[in-house]
Amino acid sequence: MKHLILTGFMGSGKTTVGKVLASSLNLPFVDLDAVIKGESGLFSDAYILRFGEKTFRKIEKNCLRKILTGPACVLATGGGAVLDNQNRQRMLHQGFVVWLKTPSRLLLPRLKSGHSRPLLPRPLSQKNLKKILDQRLPFYRQCHFTLSVANRSPKELAILIMNQYRKLRCTPTS
Repeated sequence: MKHLILTGFMGSGKTTVGKVLASSLNLPFVDLDAVIKGESGLFSDAYILRFGEKTFRKIEKNCLRKILTGPACVLATGGGAVLDNQNRQRMLHQGFVVWLKTPSRLLLPRLKSGHSRPLLPRPLSQKNLKKILDQRLPFYRQCHFTLSVANRSPKELAILIMNQYRKLRCTPTS
């Protein structure tokens, strides 16, 4: 059985949908940011502010590798995990990768209220957000399955993802 890996921009609902999926599939749920906190003692945003993005990406890569060598789980990645080629190849080879595609018009209000996110462009605007999304688009498009979150509840998204994942599980992995 392969990992079920959720990716997408920050604020796309990876953790929320991931928890619904894990419960429905009776698989453990793993949030990559939580694993990073366990390894480093810092939340991702604090780690980035203290040590910088480059150092953060190294610990992210190491934690992702450890998770993917373990038993199957539902994994919510950080939105930038796909930027690293080795991360992408590992995820695509060892899991079923789902891109939760979220239009910038939906992301903006989600990101304005909430956590500190040091990697967001300042000032946070539709134009600046779209610029980052456009840069990541080629990486997100490599995912096995793309699902628009627009006008769908976490439960609806989970059902659609489960249907695709169950088809995959019937196929032997090599």
